[in-house]
Amino acid sequence: MSYDRTREEKNSEFLDVLLSQGERVLLQNGADIYALDKYSDMPLDLAVQNIHQSTVKHIVEEEIRHHKNRRTFLHVAAIKNNYNLVMVLLKSGSPVDAKDNQRKTSLFHAVNLRNENTARVLLEAGAKVDSDIMEARNLEWIIAALIDAGTDVNSRNDLQYTPLLLAAELGNVYAFNILMSKNASVEDKLPNGNSSLHLAVQSGNMHITKLLLEEGVDANAVGSQEQTPLHLTATVARLLLSTGADANAVDKEKKTPLHFAAMGGHGEVASVLLARKASFRAKDMDGCTPLHYAAAKGHLDVAAVLLSTGKKSVNDKNVWRKTALHLASEHAPHILDKKPIRNNRQLITESELLLIFVQGKLVLHDHID
Repeated sequence: MSYDRTREEKNSEFLDVLLSQGERVLLQNGADIYALDKYSDMPLDLAVQNIHQSTVKHIVEEEIRHHKNRRTFLHVAAIKNNYNLVMVLLKSGSPVDAKDNQRKTSLFHAVNLRNENTARVLLEAGAKVDSDIMEARNLEWIIAALIDAGTDVNSRNDLQYTPLLLAAELGNVYAFNILMSKNASVEDKLPNGNSSLHLAVQSGNMHITKLLLEEGVDANAVGSQEQTPLHLTATVARLLLSTGADANAVDKEKKTPLHFAAMGGHGEVASVLLARKASFRAKDMDGCTPLHYAAAKGHLDVAAVLLSTGKKSVNDKNVWRKTALHLASEHAPHILDKKPIRNNRQLITESELLLIFVQGKLVLHDHID
């Protein structure tokens, strides 16, 4: 029996040499590496089944040389959740992040099909978690896969999002809590400077916003367009202000949070900001006050809040020497009545007058004859 085993080993080694030489000749002469036999097996399948590692390596090398931007053996193995084959292919040099004709990687297919074992093998081999993979419906699953594979929970995709940044932007409390329990960094930022707090505020998620503030994330951190989180939303204004956010912070266009509240029609937020000493006469780089924006957008409720604090700003002019009333007549046609009042400068309608006729006080000054 010992002699038989030795002979089998020698025969196997001899066969490997013959195969290695023969396969090179075949591959060099254009042999189809994707050809199927009557059992739907490809040369690669047979090489793997018969444990001919050198053949597998040569086939993989041929695929790398001549078959780019198409579905590879690794893609197919990932789709079929054949993680053993995935390991063989990776060991043979198959590129872990190769993309098919739809620009998708093997990890994308594994994650999309919830092929957990394959995804883990690919992640352990250093597969990149790009933006296609780290999307809303995959987020919780990919977080679990990252943790199981022992990879960095702060890894970034090609858009430079970490899982925690994406969870904050999506308002995904479950995913966010998992990441916090795994000590994911709350200090990471996007290339434009937006922090996890900026993204949580944009999503309007009070729970995530509160957790980030409790973790000490700076409420006055400057992000994209030099905006602080308070510039971005109404929903969490009180919470941000209670933690020391600056009610008069300006972005690169010199807009304050009150400007943004006026533009968005957030009357309640405007009230909160004004109660925190926000300047209702603050001007941006175009010379526009919050009232200019409330008028231009037709937000009568915000205009009422602004005017209730004092009427001195009603005739403030921007750099084009236009008042809030000018902007209302130019940009808010949906609030215009059908009966215009003509004066020597412009057409003014009864609805426009509401912008400055708040609480029964007409303050048109020289705009009406």
